[in-house]
Amino acid sequence: MAFAVATAMGPSPPLLLLLLLLLLLPSPPPQDAATTVSTNTTLAIGTFCTPDGALFCLRAERNLSTPDVTFTITTASASGGVGWVSLGVGGATMNTATLYLAYADGRGGATLSQRETWGHVVPEADGVPQDFVLVAGRSDAQRLSATFRRAAAAAASRGLADAGPTTFIYAVGDAAAGPTFAGCADPRRADCAVGEHLADGFGSFRLDLTTPGVHAGIPPSIEPGTLRELHGFLMFLAWGVLPVLGVFSARHLKDALGHGWYRLHVFCMIAGPLLLSLLALLVIESELPPGQPRFVSSPGLPHRVLGAALVLVAAPAQAWLGWAANAAWRADRAAVPWWPDKVHWWVGRGALAAATLATVSGMLVFGAAPVMFVAYAGWLGAVGVAFVVGQVRFGVVHHVARGGSHVDVDGEPVAAAAAAAAATERTRLLQPDGGAARA
Repeated sequence: MAFAVATAMGPSPPLLLLLLLLLLLPSPPPQDAATTVSTNTTLAIGTFCTPDGALFCLRAERNLSTPDVTFTITTASASGGVGWVSLGVGGATMNTATLYLAYADGRGGATLSQRETWGHVVPEADGVPQDFVLVAGRSDAQRLSATFRRAAAAAASRGLADAGPTTFIYAVGDAAAGPTFAGCADPRRADCAVGEHLADGFGSFRLDLTTPGVHAGIPPSIEPGTLRELHGFLMFLAWGVLPVLGVFSARHLKDALGHGWYRLHVFCMIAGPLLLSLLALLVIESELPPGQPRFVSSPGLPHRVLGAALVLVAAPAQAWLGWAANAAWRADRAAVPWWPDKVHWWVGRGALAAATLATVSGMLVFGAAPVMFVAYAGWLGAVGVAFVVGQVRFGVVHHVARGGSHVDVDGEPVAAAAAAAAATERTRLLQPDGGAARA
């Protein structure tokens, strides 16, 4: 009876105090809290979207304790015209990045392939290792997306920076793979061809996937295309304009300019092959992410190796040979010697020929517009015409014995004859009567 009364009246004061203390105590953590913290400290998440939020979006998750990286690339179009989307990892250009390209498979999903290209051409999947696993794909009239995981292997982290942000590129095209492309009746095939990207459907950004947390992608302060154009312009000046002027002055203008030809020649060769080309090399190499080999990154390997050899080997060698030729020059020499003068000539000619190849290969690698090839061919033609005019107007001028400059076309035979005539003249002048008696 007492228990019933007490219960009806409510809990006793000590019991109320106990209940109050229990309410004030902090709740125990859930069972998986420790696991959640541990996972977060090893997971780097990166996100990026174009300003319109529709053209391209990326979400990347990198497990810092394993090589696993998961990417989700998405593109949307209200008109339903989007046909493919591509992500490039670890490079500012198509030829330096690891490319992944997705298009609709015709069944509401997506086909994904890893591809490579050597320049501004459609990337191909043939012979390219496919180091990913397609997790999910979606395609409809307004959206195309693909989620894939890089294989957990040593090569899986290829292209990703070990520290700091990684450079990514993206592209979106409106020409879908399918029956309209030769040899690709089944869009489930991974090697289908695709059309060129939209005029404004490409870009680049940098994203940090090396530290825990969520990171937003940042567009570069200078677009990679701007750096490539600056590199090409500087190299054109360094090897296509200034050396041409320097060679023309040394070949044809010794008499016309006096000692000024030498000053012009030295200025052009120092400012061009030595200084501007080194600056151009630094500009383009600044695009490479940390850990990527310099000068020998493939594809584009021939251009890179040739350019590095010109800047780091040929240009310094030519500068030294020019200095040696000037130091060895004597006013009474009968002919131009092979060492070091003619070696200097032929190394220079070989370097300019190699620079022409490097220029053309560079335009191919970096996808120059066709008009640039036409313009460069026109420039080479104009240079050829200029040297023909110089040959007709001035001839080839060498400094050999006869007290000044000597003009000839074939080189040594005429120079030797001039030297013999000069020696005869000196002998006559040394006679007491100045050679008048024999005259």
